[in-house]
Amino acid sequence: IYDKMNNFYNINPSITYYTTCIIFTVVILFFYAIRTFEVLSTILNNPLHFIMVIASLIGLVSLFFKPTVTTGLMVRRLGLIGLVVYQLKSEIDGGLVSSAYNKSLNNCIAIVTGANSGTGFAISQRLALLNATVIMGCRSERKCNESAQAIISIISNDKSNVGSVVPMILDLEDLDSVKSFANVIKKKYQRVDFLINNAGLVPHEGARTVQGLETSFGVMHLGHFALTKWLLELLQKPLPKQLLNVPHSSRVVYVGSEAYLHGKLPDSMMYGNGSGDLHGEITDNCPNKAYGFLPCCPRFACPYTNGYSRAKLANILTVFELQRRSDSSSVRNKRRIVTSVLHPGVVTTNIQWFLSSSSPVHHFLRTADQAADVILHAILSDDFVPSSYIDAMKYSHDLLGFKQKYLSNHLSAFPLASNLTFAQKSFEINSFELWHWNRTSLLYRVNHTGAVDSTLNNIPA
Repeated sequence: IYDKMNNFYNINPSITYYTTCIIFTVVILFFYAIRTFEVLSTILNNPLHFIMVIASLIGLVSLFFKPTVTTGLMVRRLGLIGLVVYQLKSEIDGGLVSSAYNKSLNNCIAIVTGANSGTGFAISQRLALLNATVIMGCRSERKCNESAQAIISIISNDKSNVGSVVPMILDLEDLDSVKSFANVIKKKYQRVDFLINNAGLVPHEGARTVQGLETSFGVMHLGHFALTKWLLELLQKPLPKQLLNVPHSSRVVYVGSEAYLHGKLPDSMMYGNGSGDLHGEITDNCPNKAYGFLPCCPRFACPYTNGYSRAKLANILTVFELQRRSDSSSVRNKRRIVTSVLHPGVVTTNIQWFLSSSSPVHHFLRTADQAADVILHAILSDDFVPSSYIDAMKYSHDLLGFKQKYLSNHLSAFPLASNLTFAQKSFEINSFELWHWNRTSLLYRVNHTGAVDSTLNNIPA
């Protein structure tokens, strides 16, 4: 019967065959394109995944150079290739979960920005399930309260859970709101253990913050920088000896993106008073409106891509400089800070429709819960050099050479770190002009009126 069915559906390569194969190939290549950095990271560190990727690509090529003669064979070949790619995706995303992140965080205080949805909501829930007190910073009071109630309803099912969530208004587009948020935190809490700068957005062209700054840079970089600066006192406050479950070092984690590779900062931001292009004078360094990945599609073109990328690049530089200053001899009597910036993967998110759960593209993406595992790694793991860039597969990269230049300072200022196993990977940046930046990186003095100054005078460590 099997042979008769194959003979019945016996075909010669036709327009239908090639159309089917082309559509299938486009779908597979689209997955590899949108998950490029995760795939590259895993095949460089896992030989089995390298074999799976090569096998699937050879299979796609064979569809055209060695076509099948029956529909049954074609379906089986397509199914086998699809199964290999599906298994690869499952291992890339599902392999992130680790039981090492199940320890109790009772007595720990965490702040998460952009906490009402997506990755921010997921990490808030995970921290609350680990018994932490989670302060959810959100722009919308209604959404923040609804998200907090959703988490409370989940953790209330566990009678032994002592975690809690505290919804609070935090509008990173308004530095006055950031200042007010920080002041309330200082009044209500004695310290902060984890600061997760997660909030992100892709604004429309010409969007400005309340202080008139370009929105991408103003929110994702300067807003988070101001929040971190104003909470440094609590992050560095020494721990009472009687506290249990609280780590020796506080953590500052920036949720970044591989998009930083496309970011570039104009010279005007590096010289003079440092305010160049903060108000869109150079339109995010785009030479013209048609510049971008796809000139036909504005959402993929500048200034959208570069405004976002530039903010993510600036955060990498800030993390490096904050770590260097935290480890300086002048602050040895304070609690250590361990900083990191991470790429959570290409995640289902509401910042763009084509990445949202209502888009068919979301089947190719990582879920917010899976992205939260990468953030937990940055919060709880000691297996990376401070100030590292952590990719979507949890591999750390010392982008700016902190290990060679300043790790000795960190070990000296933080003796406990000498017992830690820091990963020794390094990653060479040569895709943009780092020589424009000196060791002070890209830190700005930001006051509540929105004034920005790169002279670095009077900035507390």
